[in-house]
Amino acid sequence: MIGSYAELVRLPAVVTVPGDALAAGGRNPLPSVALYWAGMAANDLADRRIDAIERPERPIPSGRISASSAFLVAAGLTAAGLIEASRSGRMRSGLGVAAVVWTYDLWAKNTVLGPAVMSAARGMDVVLGSARVEGRTGVSRRTRVAATSIAVHTLGVTTLSRGEVHGGSRGVSVVFAVCAAAAGAVAASRVRSASGLLRRTVLLASLARYGEITGRAALDVYESPDAETVRRSTRAALVSVTLLQAALCAEDALAGAVVLGLSPRLVPLLARTTAGDVT
Repeated sequence: MIGSYAELVRLPAVVTVPGDALAAGGRNPLPSVALYWAGMAANDLADRRIDAIERPERPIPSGRISASSAFLVAAGLTAAGLIEASRSGRMRSGLGVAAVVWTYDLWAKNTVLGPAVMSAARGMDVVLGSARVEGRTGVSRRTRVAATSIAVHTLGVTTLSRGEVHGGSRGVSVVFAVCAAAAGAVAASRVRSASGLLRRTVLLASLARYGEITGRAALDVYESPDAETVRRSTRAALVSVTLLQAALCAEDALAGAVVLGLSPRLVPLLARTTAGDVT
């Protein structure tokens, strides 16, 4: 039973989330984690009928978890995320992320606006996890850069992931490549803040690896846009967000190194997830 609920919320994939807060200078990823898990449960709840045809092994269509239980999980985690956001002084951001996540799952996911809505959710999540600066309003430049980079990356990954079941196209692979290049370029603007050899090494190593992974993913889909290739490439692209997060931790070499160290270990953890549902 515990395993079924872990599958419902895509438990392993949550390791791609704390880096949002670290990239923005924050130290409390708990609101993001709770809302992320809530979104995964809401996703399966919304998709339960189509999953009965395309992915009958999932927890709800297989009968391991009822639709009502999935709703309670999603609602409970949303409430937990908002409570934690309030404790962090980011209630407004928490409400925004929750609203966009539920909008994506219940309506936007299968529309032309789906990738843009998911992109907005991930960018807003960076703001949710950012550090508050006493005596200032709004968000810092560091947070804006991190939110933009991760949002643009997410736009590309979500667009690419739409071909996981029925296959993609060369055009979509080009869109993904452009988004990845733009996300990397935005993250590279942090190089001026990376004073010191270790910080610059982490930043440049992260971006180099990010370019390698996303470039290979885009090329593979361009050469062979079948569903299996799209799934494999989307999972690789999903993992690569940790490399962007590491690069964006330019002022904090230790945080960047930790996030960078996570990246190669994520592939086996995420091997059985559906990347488009965990972006």
